[in-house]
Amino acid sequence: QMMHNGDGDPTPHGLPNLLKFIDSNSTLNVQFKRQTVSLDDLDVYKNPLLYVTGLREFALTDKEQKRLGDYLNAGGILFAESAMGSETFDKSFHAAILKIIPTAKFEMLKPDHPIFSNVFKVQEVKYSPLVESVEPNLRQPQLEAVIKDGVPMVIFSHWSLSNGWEQLPNPYAKAYSDDDALKLGTNILVYTLTH
Repeated sequence: QMMHNGDGDPTPHGLPNLLKFIDSNSTLNVQFKRQTVSLDDLDVYKNPLLYVTGLREFALTDKEQKRLGDYLNAGGILFAESAMGSETFDKSFHAAILKIIPTAKFEMLKPDHPIFSNVFKVQEVKYSPLVESVEPNLRQPQLEAVIKDGVPMVIFSHWSLSNGWEQLPNPYAKAYSDDDALKLGTNILVYTLTH
């Protein structure tokens, strides 16, 4: 399930490509159905996972904040990543979550977390040339999460996954390499839907 923020989807082929990849590379009998939802129609039973991506500010109305808070408190999982590695989306997303759940603490998932090894082993990854130029020694995947009762309720990637899923070269993307983005995306979706 995904929600678009603002003007269209910056990476329209990202999620369909990821789902195709999961279908052909995973023996799991998981049926993924993609559906764009508005926060008004969000139902934790029908939509156990909500995916959000964006480049610009992540802004919600008071009513949307309340709906998203109810959804997360009911056990829904929100998976977000900033397209292109956008700082604007990153900062505004963190701020929005803290408004919705004032006690939320974002923590880096440790390299031994099962999300990095449940389907594919992705303890070590490659990044796009732009990330490599600013973070030349970065080799491990970085995912932040807000944990509740031992399970992530919010998972966030500052480095873009959807640019990698698109598999279209983009010199401006601060992203995972295509291959690692697909593997990590698979792990995240499978992990969230089996927990």
